[in-house]
Amino acid sequence: MNEWMNNILGLIKRMLIVLMVLCSGLNHYQVSYQSDQNWLHLPTTEGLSLDNVMRADACDKSRRHCVKDVLLIRGMIGLQTYFDLKRLYQQRTVKTICVDSPGGVVPMAVVIAKWIYANSLSTCMAELYLLHEFSTQLVNAECHSACPLVLAAGKQRWSLGETPTVGVHQGRAEISWCFCQLTIPISGSVTSFVSLMPPSTASFDLLFAMTDKAPPAQIYRLNTTELAQVNMFTNSL
Repeated sequence: MNEWMNNILGLIKRMLIVLMVLCSGLNHYQVSYQSDQNWLHLPTTEGLSLDNVMRADACDKSRRHCVKDVLLIRGMIGLQTYFDLKRLYQQRTVKTICVDSPGGVVPMAVVIAKWIYANSLSTCMAELYLLHEFSTQLVNAECHSACPLVLAAGKQRWSLGETPTVGVHQGRAEISWCFCQLTIPISGSVTSFVSLMPPSTASFDLLFAMTDKAPPAQIYRLNTTELAQVNMFTNSL
């Protein structure tokens, strides 16, 4: 009898775990999809949906200063971002990876950062991106959450135009179920990512320390002095 009850309880436990994973995955997909829609879809251009990684020229608004032929990461950073970067890079080698992203999956941002460093690539943020494959321009780029990890990994880190918007937030993990969502602070453990980041780039230690300045569940935008302290950019045009 006891063995029978244990089997039933074990089955119920496994079903609950599967349900929680499915609901959590669905929630993550919905949040990621909505975020990508905000960044990748241009409502002013009917039917135009941009790619997560695109070829572009990065310029200031006057177009007097440009970094030609870059790969631009726009939207959420995830597994597909990494494969798209590698595919486009193999088709035609570039020297600079630029960003316009609300963040994404931190482990994948770390992988991309290490890939950028291993290939001795530069990174950038620009006031204006001129896309090669679309007849449109992108302005007001931002780099939040996991995105600064990618930006900070460049051999040279370019800022074109006015001071870019770079934001961080407190470390936290969100566990979402069909019926509730739980947010767990993980500020102490987030610093473990410092040891995984490439050396001799921006100050990842200080960048992670900046996350403590962020109010709960909000983005803290680094000011000009803080960007200089982190050494986020090595060249400005």
